[in-house]
Amino acid sequence: MQCLSQFKNEIEVQVTKLFSTHKIGDMTPDMINSAICNILREAEKYLPSSKFNEAEKPYWCPELKCAQAQARHFRSVWLQLGRPRGSGHKFYVDYKSAKRMFRRLQTQCIDKYENSIFDKLNQASHTDYGLFWKLLRSQGGSSFEVCNFQSRRAKLF
Repeated sequence: MQCLSQFKNEIEVQVTKLFSTHKIGDMTPDMINSAICNILREAEKYLPSSKFNEAEKPYWCPELKCAQAQARHFRSVWLQLGRPRGSGHKFYVDYKSAKRMFRRLQTQCIDKYENSIFDKLNQASHTDYGLFWKLLRSQGGSSFEVCNFQSRRAKLF
């Protein structure tokens, strides 16, 4: 809460500094833009930022990170060109193919991770009954009889 009050005070300082040195009619868009950028830079100091949580996406790998960066790059280029559509526009085709490649790779990584979990469960079920139930409970969820046939994957246990 103290960080927010410090940030609020810093915003007030920046705004009063801007309006004390210039009249509203005399300000150019560049001046307003630089004042907003200064406020946003100050926000980075006071406001918390989130970090990547590995527990939410345990399947994530460096290849997936690279594919996502490439898809983001092609998307930004496509947006800068005014979002042209149709197979006649090279940047649109590049963006869609990069996006398709990322989604395909993401699906492969998810399947690979899920198969490794199922293999561990299968191996534990044959060797150690206690370990099997420990692994099964660690996957989350209270009911092991849920099966959703609408989705592509079904929870087997």
